Amino acid sequence: GQIETFQAEMGTSAGKAEAMAEDGVRAEEPLHIVQLCTSSTFNGEAAHVYSLARSLQARGHAVTLAYRRRKAGRLLELHPRLIEQYGIRSSLPLDLDKGLSPLTNPRGLFQLAAFVERHPVQIVHAHRGLDHSAAGILSRLLGVWRSRPVHLVRTRHVTTPIRGHRANRWLYERADLLLATAKCIQEEFCRKFPGLRTPVHLFHGGVDVERFSPDHAPADLRAQRGIAPEAIIVGCVGHLDPVKGYDGAIAALAKLSREGADLHLVIAGAAGAWSPETLQALAAEQGVGSRVHLLGFRRDIPELLAAFDIGLIPSVGSEGNSRTALEMMAGGLPVVAGAVGCLPDLIEPGANGFLASAGDVEALCRCIRRLAQEADLRRKMGRAGRHRAETLYDERQVAARLETLYRGLLQGRGGPRE
Repeated sequence: GQIETFQAEMGTSAGKAEAMAEDGVRAEEPLHIVQLCTSSTFNGEAAHVYSLARSLQARGHAVTLAYRRRKAGRLLELHPRLIEQYGIRSSLPLDLDKGLSPLTNPRGLFQLAAFVERHPVQIVHAHRGLDHSAAGILSRLLGVWRSRPVHLVRTRHVTTPIRGHRANRWLYERADLLLATAKCIQEEFCRKFPGLRTPVHLFHGGVDVERFSPDHAPADLRAQRGIAPEAIIVGCVGHLDPVKGYDGAIAALAKLSREGADLHLVIAGAAGAWSPETLQALAAEQGVGSRVHLLGFRRDIPELLAAFDIGLIPSVGSEGNSRTALEMMAGGLPVVAGAVGCLPDLIEPGANGFLASAGDVEALCRCIRRLAQEADLRRKMGRAGRHRAETLYDERQVAARLETLYRGLLQGRGGPRE
């Protein structure tokens, strides 16, 4: 079934290229790409991968989404659902698991190797350590790619420290191109591996600027939650985890409320290390229980964003990718964010929002207070964020930039590592 799926995708790509040529547009040959994604949750990294796969496919390329099919022996439902949701036409389930499982991973390696050998794949793009290790082993030890050049690209999405040992250096130098989703990750590569011969590019994710726009009718939060028309809604989106800094957001809300500000904090996100009850109890302890609204997991994020006055990302760590920041910007919201991960790359203080040091409640208060008091500033920053999303982070433009990097490898600006 996988062969037929891939061949159908190849036919679609070729047809699109021919149609472009008939229209008088210079059409280059479509690329044949495998995007490797072994994430078991739909986090920022997975959203990045699926956005790229969909956008590259829309550009006429043959894209196969290779994914991890099991976790702890149980089939994952995530990827088949996302493949259908995103309209990905070619997919490859792999038996890969965390670590170097002697029982599972050889089977996954064989599956990937067989697919690459049987199809005209030019690029294998790995997005996690597991993906990269599998592709690196294939490219070096098994010799399955020696009959023709297959280029290995790796994106690092996480801000956790890179281990600077020799095995990691060997692995990163097996790649032909390294991409970092935040400037701090790019800088970490330079610190840990001085003189690394593989180029490292800063490469942010993208957002669907048509789905996320200021034109949506807002969700009816005010009527549903008893929020007065004149009150300011400060909104967060993300799972309930300490790294998201929601305790700091509640503390800032409590301080501003004591000053007389009419604010409500809305948090949309599934339970994580924190439960909704834990955060609601924390809000009650600080006297703002009626002003904190925990919505749980929601699918109507564009409409929710349209109901917010201020976007808030009070994270105290992580944020190698920030899907939420891009969606808030595309939705025309001013954004107050913790200065962690990629957020300083996306938020220009004073232009489309403000940054606060991680965990600094006083700084959060200052930023929120100013935006709550100045409606014109909110509108101005919201327009700037929307413009920034449209001009820099539209997922179609992001895919075009990645295509340029891919073609650079194929044209000899870099090559498969020996």
